[in-house]
Amino acid sequence: MSSQVSNERIILKYWHSWQRPDWEEMRLCLAGEIDFGGHLLSADDFLVMCQNGNPWERVTLLSSIFDQDGGALLCEGLDTSRKEVIRVGEFIKVRDGKIVASIACFGSGQPPL
Repeated sequence: MSSQVSNERIILKYWHSWQRPDWEEMRLCLAGEIDFGGHLLSADDFLVMCQNGNPWERVTLLSSIFDQDGGALLCEGLDTSRKEVIRVGEFIKVRDGKIVASIACFGSGQPPL
């Protein structure tokens, strides 16, 4: 199996575990430490952050791309605490079959025409 296919599998498993949510499954996707936007967190601290985050509804995966280093996801959903639709681009790095880094970019509103 190519690293690109393996990365696609682990990243989508991670994303779907956030949607359910299934925190045990998400933990299986993560390395011991995660670089989250330049902040090094233990996998357990990363999970706590995800569990305590704003609840989202009607989340849709809009686009994804994968390569030998990881991948990127673009999703959109309703942030229930802010009562607005938010788009998130998440760039994910994978090493040895585990997620080691994530950078998330958040935006709202309609893109310019």
